[in-house]
Amino acid sequence: IGEMDFETPLEEKAGDLEDEASEDDNATVKLVNKIIVDGYNQGASDIHLEPYPDSNMEIRFRVDGVCAKVAEVPKQFAKAILSRLKIMSELDIADRRLPQDGKIKFKNYGPRDIELRVATLPTSANQEDCVMRILAASKPIPIEKIGMPSYNYDRFLTVVQEPYGLVLVCGPTGSGKTTTLH
Repeated sequence: IGEMDFETPLEEKAGDLEDEASEDDNATVKLVNKIIVDGYNQGASDIHLEPYPDSNMEIRFRVDGVCAKVAEVPKQFAKAILSRLKIMSELDIADRRLPQDGKIKFKNYGPRDIELRVATLPTSANQEDCVMRILAASKPIPIEKIGMPSYNYDRFLTVVQEPYGLVLVCGPTGSGKTTTLH
């Protein structure tokens, strides 16, 4: 992203830029990687990409439940960035009219071992929003080390040994549902 000059007005660079960037451009690949790594480093749980038909694409990070704008990207890069993310998450890049969900194992594309859940949603003016949830990469914890109170632990072991039934794990974001299930 350091090589990209966002300070120069786009009108002055019109001769240098194509109408739209490509998802395979080196600058697009670096920009997508930079967005993901920055979100991870800032402790974001979600990364929102919101392109607008008449203005730049906004990038927002959700940190501690607060979604804040962190950057704007020139609108020429919007479709290329979304296409790049769709390629990384093995989604259909040609289909912009239906919502799609996928996953990215960022270790295959960048320097960090980050896993992301990707959701795209069509919006007005043939645009597409994208939300990436950064998933915590953790190793399974033995059940006795999860930290359940002894009454709950004993009761839980009794219940899960039954040949029928359902165990429901619920709670707010970040409360440890996935850790408990692991």
